[in-house]
Amino acid sequence: MTIDQVENLIKKHEAFEKSAIAQEERFCALERLTTFELKEIQRRKEEEERKRQEELAKQAAQAEAEAAEKAAAEEASEADGKLAKDGEGRPASIRKPPPTNLALTSPIEKPTADQSATEADGEILEGILNRKHEWESTTKKASNRSWDKVFVCVQGSNLAFYKDAKTAKTSPETYFKGEAPIDLHGGTADVATDYTKKKFVLRAKLASGAEFLFQARNEAEMRQWVSTLKNVCEQDAAGTQSRSQTLPAVGDKRDEPKRRSFFTLKKV
Repeated sequence: MTIDQVENLIKKHEAFEKSAIAQEERFCALERLTTFELKEIQRRKEEEERKRQEELAKQAAQAEAEAAEKAAAEEASEADGKLAKDGEGRPASIRKPPPTNLALTSPIEKPTADQSATEADGEILEGILNRKHEWESTTKKASNRSWDKVFVCVQGSNLAFYKDAKTAKTSPETYFKGEAPIDLHGGTADVATDYTKKKFVLRAKLASGAEFLFQARNEAEMRQWVSTLKNVCEQDAAGTQSRSQTLPAVGDKRDEPKRRSFFTLKKV
C-alpha cells in the first residue's frame, strides 16, 4: 500500500468520525421531549389531580350522608321509644266514642251479653298490632303480604287502621296507606293455630273472603282481641236474637204495671 492510499484512508476515517458526531447530536435532539409531549404530561398530571380531588370530595360527601343517616336513625329510634311508651308500653286501651242515635231503641229491647262485651257504655277497643294481609278474596291472594305495624281501632262494626295513636286521635279520617276500614259483619275471628312463624297471632276472615293476620304482644292481649272481634262479627245475629228473647212472657203481663208502648192493642 502506497502513502497516497494511506492518506486517503485517514481522510475517509476523519470524515466518518465527523459524520458520526453530527448524527449523535441528532439522536440527542430526538431524545429531548418536545413541547407537545410536555403539555401532554402536564395534562395527565392535572387529570390525575382532578380525579383525586373528586374522589376525596365523594368520600367526604359519603361520610356526611352516613352521619346524617345515623343521626336520623337515632332520632327515629327515640321517636319510636316515645311512641312505645304511649302505645306499646300500655295494653290495648278502651275509649268511649261519642253517643249516636243507635242507642235509641225500643223500651223492651235490652243488650245481650255478647253485645255488652264490646258495646258496654259504648266502649271501643284499640291498640298497636302487627298486621299481614293474606287473601283479598277466597280465590286471590293479597299482592302485599308483608307485616306492618299499625294502630288498630274497632269503630262500631268496622276495623280501621292508622299509622299511630296520635293520627287516630287528631286525624281520624287519615287511614294507614289510605286504606278504608274493613267491615266485620258476617266474618269470623279466632286464634291462628295453623300459623307457626310468629307467636300470639289471630286471624280475621271477612264475609267477602278476605283474610288478615294480627300479632299481639302477649296471649292475654291476643285473647282480648279475639273476643272483641268475635263479638263484633256476630253483632247482627246477637242483636236479632236479643230482640226475640227480651219480649215479655204472656204469663208475666198481669204482674207488670201497664206502660205505654209503640204498639196498641184493639179490643174485639
